[in-house]
Amino acid sequence: MNSKKITEEELTEKQEKVKTWLHILDKIYGVKMTVFSKSIGVHNQNLHNFRKGKRGLT
Repeated sequence: MNSKKITEEELTEKQEKVKTWLHILDKIYGVKMTVFSKSIGVHNQNLHNFRKGKRGLT
């Protein structure tokens, strides 16, 4: 399997796309972040901080 290293620019672009989708899920469809964080296996506070731009997701 070929593994491609992503650049800092690509990482930032992907993070912005995820933030956009999180906003759409939360504001338009009313999906609570606790439901979303449990489904992807991320602590709720980490997801909240990611949305606010305080940290990245690992």
